[in-house]
Amino acid sequence: MTGPIRFDDGYEEPDQLRDQLRQLFRYRLFIGLGIVLGMLGGLGFSVFGSDSYTSTGEVVVQPISIDPFAPGGVSADKQLSMGTEKQIASSATVASMAARKIGEDVKPAKLQRDLRVSNPPETQTLRFEYTADDPERAARLVNAFVEAYLEYREDSAKKRIHRTATNLKKELEPLIKQRQELDRQIAAAADGPAKDADQAERGSLVTQISDLQSRISSYQSLDTTPGQIVRKGEPPAFPSGPGLPMLLVVGAIVGLVGGILLAWVRSVLEPRVRSVADVQANLRAPVLGILPTHPGGQRL
Repeated sequence: MTGPIRFDDGYEEPDQLRDQLRQLFRYRLFIGLGIVLGMLGGLGFSVFGSDSYTSTGEVVVQPISIDPFAPGGVSADKQLSMGTEKQIASSATVASMAARKIGEDVKPAKLQRDLRVSNPPETQTLRFEYTADDPERAARLVNAFVEAYLEYREDSAKKRIHRTATNLKKELEPLIKQRQELDRQIAAAADGPAKDADQAERGSLVTQISDLQSRISSYQSLDTTPGQIVRKGEPPAFPSGPGLPMLLVVGAIVGLVGGILLAWVRSVLEPRVRSVADVQANLRAPVLGILPTHPGGQRL
């Protein structure tokens, strides 16, 4: 018993993927329409969308030190943590100071939304980037944030130094009074063991006083310069968003995907059969013959 006779028409390919692509390209109009609409959308976004401008400022952060150029470097307790500096630069306190510098009564959270602070790897540099709808405003705000950060950092350092020096002076005052009292006792006492003991105690006090005075002097001589501005924010000449060519390319790609999706849906909902495989799938029976197409293009 012979099996069912099967004819392969000129449209059918053994590769299923090619067959699906062939079915999609029957609806080239949908694909072309999707590309055109996508490019028109990109053009409309470029024309009617609001441009954004990004201005950049950079600061080299300097650690607190008596001599920042000393061969020994900076002590461990004064080393910089750039992660902490980034958090300080983007904090609400610095944002409030920046708002006061530009003379605007605006909430810090609103200014923080458009600020980006980064730290290039292996550097002590903070990069401030501010995005606004106006180039002049972007430059003004990024410079305000840079100045506010430096001012906050210098004020914080001076307050810490003043607080530490004040505490050391409080420790120093009773020692000086005790030394003055011993000086009076030594001047009035006669030679003997009591005077020798007072002189020994006075020598110990002088050592403690000298140590405290040296520490106070070292704290007061600390360099509180917070850093140096190496790049000042300038009004950008061009928007920071993608340009028209990029928007057209992205729109064309999105439109192509949408057009292919529409073509696929249309091919799935197509009620007509176009190949032997479609006939066999719908009738669940073999195809015994095919009516040929006239060379002139007219069907029989």
